[in-house]
Amino acid sequence: MKNHINSCQHATWKNVWMAKYNARIGSVRINMVRRKHATSPACPHYRSPENTDHIFTCPSTTASTSYNTQMIKLEYFLKQTTSSELQQSILKIVGALRHRRDPIYDEGWRSDYKRLTTKQINLGQRAFLGGFWIT
Repeated sequence: MKNHINSCQHATWKNVWMAKYNARIGSVRINMVRRKHATSPACPHYRSPENTDHIFTCPSTTASTSYNTQMIKLEYFLKQTTSSELQQSILKIVGALRHRRDPIYDEGWRSDYKRLTTKQINLGQRAFLGGFWIT
């Protein structure tokens, strides 16, 4: 029962965070300054304005370490739960959005996966992280 309660609390926290992220009202520096809870809108690690988009793309060592740790977990989860093609597509999308660059496709990529991956990347990080998927 305790694990179920922790799982529900985590799901609730995640839902609240995603709603705030998608509405761009999360507790990031730009919003904290507007609310007079901070004096600078700059990311404390990288010095560019910290908005909700910056949270996912911040190149600081701290953010990169967290990103790499979570990517290992995501890759493991995807290997257990989905096809290799879909796994590679999702990882390409995350990498392209995080690093703000077009993915490099290996020669053997199926054209339908490449087309769908590219379309998903073009929708942007907010749609991807918010769960909006194209078909």
